[in-house]
Amino acid sequence: MRKGIPVRRRTAKRYGKSGSVALRRVVSAPLLTGSLFDLSTGGCLIWLDCECAFEAAELIEVKLQTDDVTFRVMGSVRHSGEDDRLIGVEFLDLPVKEKQELDRFVARLQASADAENALAAF
Repeated sequence: MRKGIPVRRRTAKRYGKSGSVALRRVVSAPLLTGSLFDLSTGGCLIWLDCECAFEAAELIEVKLQTDDVTFRVMGSVRHSGEDDRLIGVEFLDLPVKEKQELDRFVARLQASADAENALAAF
């Protein structure tokens, strides 16, 4: 348990992927920026550019950008690091188009990971 949040196992495989992130609390707040560290169909891990404390289950709006895809999604903070710069986000109610884009993106990551594993085993 970290900062009052029970430990929960992930339901979707996460893939390491770098990219930029812009986010804000749903209740009017300044725009924050950071880096995307990993991504799954269920959520992501974000390193914030500055310290910012988040409460468990706090609602945020996230704009994710990588080489392959850009999309906005509502999320819920699932956990935060001790230094208030690392947060885990669970995606909430992805619109159909964004869900399809995310699914395709994750499928490409899986294919890339499979190819790397095959080369490593060769």
